[in-house]
Amino acid sequence: MKILFVYVSVTLPGWDSHGKSNNEACYTSHGYMSLSAVLKMRGHQVSLLDMRDCKGWGDFERKIQEAEYDVAGIGFISADLDTARIACSIIKKVHPSRVTVAGGLHLSATDTRTFPYVDCVIHGEGEIALAEWIEDLDYDRITPTAFGVPAFVRADPIEDLDSLPFVDRTLFDWEAERRNPLLPGLPAPNVTILTSRGCQFRCSYCNPSGKAVFGPGLRMRSPGNVIEELKEIEKEKGAHGSIMLHSDVLGTPEWIQEFLVLYANTYSYLPFWCQLRSDFIVKHPDLVGYMAQVGMLWCSVGFESGSDRVLKFIHKGTTREMNLEAAEILHKNGVNIFANLIIGLPTETESEMMETLTMAQAIRPAWWSANPFASFPGSDLYNYCVEHDLLTDQFYAKNVYPYQRKIQGINYEAAMNIAAEVRRHTRPVLYAKKKIPGCRV
Repeated sequence: MKILFVYVSVTLPGWDSHGKSNNEACYTSHGYMSLSAVLKMRGHQVSLLDMRDCKGWGDFERKIQEAEYDVAGIGFISADLDTARIACSIIKKVHPSRVTVAGGLHLSATDTRTFPYVDCVIHGEGEIALAEWIEDLDYDRITPTAFGVPAFVRADPIEDLDSLPFVDRTLFDWEAERRNPLLPGLPAPNVTILTSRGCQFRCSYCNPSGKAVFGPGLRMRSPGNVIEELKEIEKEKGAHGSIMLHSDVLGTPEWIQEFLVLYANTYSYLPFWCQLRSDFIVKHPDLVGYMAQVGMLWCSVGFESGSDRVLKFIHKGTTREMNLEAAEILHKNGVNIFANLIIGLPTETESEMMETLTMAQAIRPAWWSANPFASFPGSDLYNYCVEHDLLTDQFYAKNVYPYQRKIQGINYEAAMNIAAEVRRHTRPVLYAKKKIPGCRV
């Protein structure tokens, strides 16, 4: 069967942006690539219509008219909800007898079981569920969506991640991502890779929406499985310049230790970027030092706030003191910090925003992501905002723009001024400790 995936994430990068501007314009979706790998393994043909390659809605409609497919699939986050709805309407208008399937974070997090112009909605990890639903299709029983109720499938988390094939990196224009590492100092070509799914923490700006897709716990690929994928890419494409370990949770301390040994034995030194929590860094300084030794050049840390009250309110599980100590450990080991802050959280006062500023002045990372809080459906903080009538409106797309007013009760002039001041406090980027032959910084 022929499956056409439609990548709708043009809200931030814009039309006709693919490979031309920021990281969102070069990004490849591991979710789509994993779906494609499973479908191809089962004998199906898979193609992609990347809306970042379209000049507008007219161009998109023309490309849909020309596309050859039996099933169209769309997955999306809340920021792309309106784009996805319009795209589905055009797909069904152009090819009313062909099947459309929708999934992704927004539908799962909001427990949305029907969607306009769609024949089936899938919640959760869709690789196996989508393939099985497609293979069970009886086209004589498909009801035109405009007059019927879409099918609904709830997929269980895939327990053995090693059982999945490596993602299909040919689905996207992968070279655009390889040529454009997200952060300075990371040599090209850059490879993004996932090591785990799910999260065991309960930060209220995310939880439990992520768990609606991935389930309640953390599941990891085996370290050897991750290394084998990197080796396969290297065999096909040549030497890596740097690696982005894309997972929200890299793994347990034991997993990371085992992975690092394999990584060091394979590459000796290869720069990488990963994400760690400040409490992890403080509890495992020796392990962090080993990570830096074998290649950790950048580390993303969700500091979020410099106020202990706010950190407790959002169930972060960390403290201001941990944040400062974690930053010091990373600096001592020569690791660039990509520091994440949320300004203007519900109930946050201007004095608490100032606590975040003074923490930022002490941390001084190489890069800041400091933006006003954006509330997305399915999270505990979104529900809090609904219960306390704090939401300004339901136009989710505006949440990707930092200058937009998002909730009631926040002094946005002060929040934006503090965020701008935070971004002034940086230090020079540290580059790779060793030259990677044949790679570009």
